[in-house]
Amino acid sequence: VRLNERAIGRRPIPNTLPNHKNVYLGVLALIVLGSAPSAVTVSDAVVMNMAEPVDNTDHIMISKKRLVASLHALNLQTDDFSIRLEDIIDLLWKEAKSGSGHNIRRSDDENDVESDCNEVDIVEL
Repeated sequence: VRLNERAIGRRPIPNTLPNHKNVYLGVLALIVLGSAPSAVTVSDAVVMNMAEPVDNTDHIMISKKRLVASLHALNLQTDDFSIRLEDIIDLLWKEAKSGSGHNIRRSDDENDVESDCNEVDIVEL
């Protein structure tokens, strides 16, 4: 779509277009449900044998498999809607992968929580 072309052909119904707060909350939900569990502090990570907290929250790895499993465990997927929701998540992942110039950093550590995920499953937000 060119910038001088209209993206929306007519006036939308009020409160139906997403605002910046709803987009932010949606991305935050994807991060919380799809990211690997980690400790709050480095000392907690050592004691609990968990991943250390991230240094930079600008790049958090999100697993599509973990996100779908979390939604299913929380019973947020109904049988008739779950296939459509997974298709929507697949489209989000394709879109995120096509625009990202980041290389996924993989660890050689067998205790890494991301080691069971393949490269297609993980996106960096």
